[in-house]
Amino acid sequence: MTIKFEIYFRDLELEAQANLLELFETTEEDENWDIFPISVIERETEI
Repeated sequence: MTIKFEIYFRDLELEAQANLLELFETTEEDENWDIFPISVIERETEI
């Protein structure tokens, strides 16, 4: 079985949000990070 953990823009601290927006040269409004996660971590388990 695979379990997954999704990280959304809103989960980041304000400083991390600002750094990400600056690095990608974008704004929160120009992205769809409120609907789609910016990262997904998956792990196989034996459950």
